[in-house]
Amino acid sequence: MVENGFGILSRAEMRRSTRIVRAVPMRVTGVDLLGQPFWERTATLDVNSHGCKFPSKQKQSPSISSHMAWSR
Repeated sequence: MVENGFGILSRAEMRRSTRIVRAVPMRVTGVDLLGQPFWERTATLDVNSHGCKFPSKQKQSPSISSHMAWSR
């Protein structure tokens, strides 16, 4: 929580854009914590104009890039 001049802001109020709950099929590729390449099919939990949230079976570091492609 962060406080501004009018009170405490929630995490939702601090977001840059609104989250939309939407399941969009996608394929994710990247490198896991052991340095091994992987790919998996999954779907978003929510999306916004700055990214998305999705479940993954892979353990990844936030500092390592993953690549996503929308599936049909």
